[in-house]
Amino acid sequence: MSMLATDIDRWREQFPTLGFTDDGERLHGTVRWAGLATPDQPATVFTARVEIVPGATFPFEPPKVRLLDPGGPLEITFHINADDTLCLWEDDWPVDEAPWLDARKLLRRVSGWLQETAAGWPGDDSCDLERYLSQESAGPQMVLYNATRLVTDEAVRTEGGPEVFLVTDRVRRTGTIINGRRRNRKDRRLAWVADIGPVDRPIRTWDDVATALGTHAAEVSRLIKMGVLDVVLLQYSRAGVDAALAVRARPEDSSIRITACESADTTFDVAGLITAGHPRRAAS
Repeated sequence: MSMLATDIDRWREQFPTLGFTDDGERLHGTVRWAGLATPDQPATVFTARVEIVPGATFPFEPPKVRLLDPGGPLEITFHINADDTLCLWEDDWPVDEAPWLDARKLLRRVSGWLQETAAGWPGDDSCDLERYLSQESAGPQMVLYNATRLVTDEAVRTEGGPEVFLVTDRVRRTGTIINGRRRNRKDRRLAWVADIGPVDRPIRTWDDVATALGTHAAEVSRLIKMGVLDVVLLQYSRAGVDAALAVRARPEDSSIRITACESADTTFDVAGLITAGHPRRAAS
């Protein structure tokens, strides 16, 4: 089933009765949402301003919704796309059943997104931190690891490459590596593994990684800038669900640039993950 231009026009016609203006491309209007209530005070109701644009994939995917002004205090963390549009639905829907075709359902979803964001997304167990970073394309694109054998807070050796790279449990002592000198081949393409526990916001920059690493941040930064450490593997959890984020780290000017690599736990399928250099994702 396809939606003709006249059908999109009928979809747009729902919004003026809900207080939205339409310039033929963008819809602008307001959405009300409730902030956090306290035992002593009921929830404050705020009025946010939003922009709605049916993109090239509409109606097969939701329209792009951008928050222009939340109308109240709001720290945006999860479920935001790289282009700063709201991620409102993660499930696929048949186009003739898509809830975003009903303007009222769409606006209720936006209101719910605002309320969940204000509350810190309680109970949300989406483990997809890689979506908030640029994807790696020039270096190791698949990082494999055995979750039962990882050594944390140490530089460890890796195997494989150049596109598929296995984090081992063999520790490489780095105290003797000084002034950027590589003593031998073992002092190259190292990885650092850290267990950062529950996360309450995405990781977007090296500063976020450094904060998560805590007291080890300076050592990891030193090794990256010396060119001996390539990957940082961060184990984390959300709402009791365990996951890992693998980032490629490289010096860039006076800072460090990070990009996301695909990763997979080989605990249950170490032999099948690498076949002729082509990885496939393991169950985790």
